[in-house]
Amino acid sequence: MKDLAKVKRTVNINKNVLIRSLNVKEKSLISFFVMLILASMAAIGINFYFSHTEVVPARGGSHIEAMLGIPRFVNSALSQISDTDRDISHLIYSGLMKYDKDGKIVEDLAESYVIEENRIYKFKLRSDALWHDGQKLTADDVIFTIKLIQDPKYASPIRQNWQGVEVEKQDENTIVFKLISPYSPFLENATVGILPKHIWENSSPNSFPHADANLQPIGSGPYKFEKFQKDSSGNIKSYTLKINDKYYGSTPNIEGITFKFFDSEDEALQALRNGDVSAMSFVSGFNNVNVEKLKNVTVRNFSLPRYFAVFFNQAKSKPLSEKAVREALSYATNREEIIQEAAGGKGSPAFGPIVKELLGYNPQIEQKYEFSVEKAEKSLDSAGWIDSDGDGVREKKIKNETEPTKLEVKLITVQWPELEKVLRVLENQWEKVGVSVNIEAYSLGEIQQEFIRPREYEAIVFGQVVGIDPDPFSFWHSSQKKDPGLNISLYENKTVDKLLEEARQTLDSNSRVEKYVLLQDYVSQDIPAIFLYSPSYLYPINRNIKGIKEGKIADPSWRFADVERWYMTTKRVWK
Repeated sequence: MKDLAKVKRTVNINKNVLIRSLNVKEKSLISFFVMLILASMAAIGINFYFSHTEVVPARGGSHIEAMLGIPRFVNSALSQISDTDRDISHLIYSGLMKYDKDGKIVEDLAESYVIEENRIYKFKLRSDALWHDGQKLTADDVIFTIKLIQDPKYASPIRQNWQGVEVEKQDENTIVFKLISPYSPFLENATVGILPKHIWENSSPNSFPHADANLQPIGSGPYKFEKFQKDSSGNIKSYTLKINDKYYGSTPNIEGITFKFFDSEDEALQALRNGDVSAMSFVSGFNNVNVEKLKNVTVRNFSLPRYFAVFFNQAKSKPLSEKAVREALSYATNREEIIQEAAGGKGSPAFGPIVKELLGYNPQIEQKYEFSVEKAEKSLDSAGWIDSDGDGVREKKIKNETEPTKLEVKLITVQWPELEKVLRVLENQWEKVGVSVNIEAYSLGEIQQEFIRPREYEAIVFGQVVGIDPDPFSFWHSSQKKDPGLNISLYENKTVDKLLEEARQTLDSNSRVEKYVLLQDYVSQDIPAIFLYSPSYLYPINRNIKGIKEGKIADPSWRFADVERWYMTTKRVWK
């Protein structure tokens, strides 16, 4: 041991002597090479780490979204009336089926399904689906939900979709739907959110719309209700969801989603501009140019199967009851001008009840009522509508009237900048051919309660979402003329009724195409409405929120189809 210590002392002495013997230049050179070796080793280590790891989404962050209106029915049996309710419900509830990020219908709560005889659908439930309160989701919940929707006492707006459908439980995890006749879009109906029986079974039809669970829901979706806040007037100003850790699917990355509610799009846009929210549920093409100027915001563009149209209630207007007048108004409507002036150029012309690129669209109807002031004036002249007193408004005596009737139209819509602009453009276009147009805009609640439900309007500009797999039955079949039906033009044509009935009963796509082509021909001949345009669905959202895939969505709420993939933070993991 003494010898070893002596050796170490000798080595240290020799090292110190060596170092002292080096000049400054030599010492610097050695230091340089030592640092180079250390840097090389660090670079190799860093390169190894980055080449053997990858960046992946990480859990964290919160998303705040601006919406118009306030929530009332966060309940999948009632939420279809309101975009606000439907959007929130989409995050809270799950259906047997769902749309994926590519717009295709795939299994959700259903683990699998089979179709027998084109009208019997058997769904096997996942075994790991739980309600937000921890209870197991079973076939009883599915049957309860469908039977509640079918019961007219509960006044579900989607009741018609489930008429002629028998539902029964085969076992605890298997549900069987038996359709009286084949119904081609049935799988789309199966995307409806399932309600928990143990929460709702004691709710009567009278108490159903007033239950606390409408605003404090229990679902099985990726997010669950956390809280809401009200202002001094009792109106809900914000509504917060948090991750459902019991979710059977991929757990979302974004910790929480809060919705803030505004009275107008301009107010919502200001909140986005100020950074108070990270997204708007939508922005009109009219305002899109203002959003595109924001550096921290990107506008996601989704394809949505919907259109805006002028729907006529012929029973409320003598002039509009004449086909010649409706024909003239159609000729006098310049769709391209409407798209540019009202929608900021974000949209495409619409000509019928089937949207472009969907099954059965008939491009030939685009030529039927092309914009032509000359043809509009000719139609009115031929029908006896003449401006005899020179006041710029046509008139004529109808039947045995002693005094002529002025060619006047009262046109209403929702208080939304884009649609209000549509009204002003239409007013200008129609007045050029001698029509007096009175325009008015009302809140969405007023439009629904005071006009649409009692059908108290002459003409209304409104939108309809037809679905990726189109089934225009609820919008154009005569059985849907009265509330809660959605045939707001009160259209009735026995041949069209038959086409709609047959089209939804055949699974043969070629046969459906033939029937939808004929449907568009008849509707274009009868002119119960003037189809204006299909707007793009524009979704402004902070650039820090990634993982969103643009594409075709069935309705606005399906922008959340892949919400589990959205993320705000990242981490590196070993490959």
